[in-house]
Amino acid sequence: MGLQKAAAEVAFFIGDTSPSFIPDKVAALATRLKKRITSSADIVLVNTDGWLAEFNAIRHKQLLLEEIQPDLVIGLSRSDDIIDPLLDRVKFASLKLPSSSFARGRSKEERKKAREAGYRRFLQGSHKLVVSQETRVRMFDRLEQIVFPENRRFRGFVSGLLNQSEELLSIGRINQVENGKVIVETRTNETPTVLEIGNIALSSRYDEVGSGTLH
Repeated sequence: MGLQKAAAEVAFFIGDTSPSFIPDKVAALATRLKKRITSSADIVLVNTDGWLAEFNAIRHKQLLLEEIQPDLVIGLSRSDDIIDPLLDRVKFASLKLPSSSFARGRSKEERKKAREAGYRRFLQGSHKLVVSQETRVRMFDRLEQIVFPENRRFRGFVSGLLNQSEELLSIGRINQVENGKVIVETRTNETPTVLEIGNIALSSRYDEVGSGTLH
């Protein structure tokens, strides 16, 4: 069975396709996730993101490892220049292994197509859910609620519908914002406690049509 067929027990909303804008958030939520499942698992494997080829990426991985506190760090790479700077800095037992000969890198377009398939998987068959003023609304990279002017264009942006523990109920696509209310296309029927607006815009067919336009 592939991972795409596995049912998630708990999930969190990141709001972007790269951790570069919100490294602290990624580290904090990965730590929460690890703590949540450690008590019910004999072995916990944390598959980190592939962001490595920049100085800030190395710092992000260091922070992530310090927060997660792993027993063993395994680095997979076909190039020592990429993985060595990280493994040289970690304070934990580490092991470097070559990438599988069956593994291949994916182009930027292939990664985009894979993400779009994921959007369709979780959004096709959505209905419109009205999010009232009782729900806190904020940006994916902010903790505080934000009052948005009526003329802000949020139509199409991915959003995360969160419960009172700020765990992800479902993702959604913003249909419109008017009169202090947000109409979201989503598959959940639960009223969220928090609505986080992400940084990726989708078409009505759930193709990526923009990003990084909210700041």
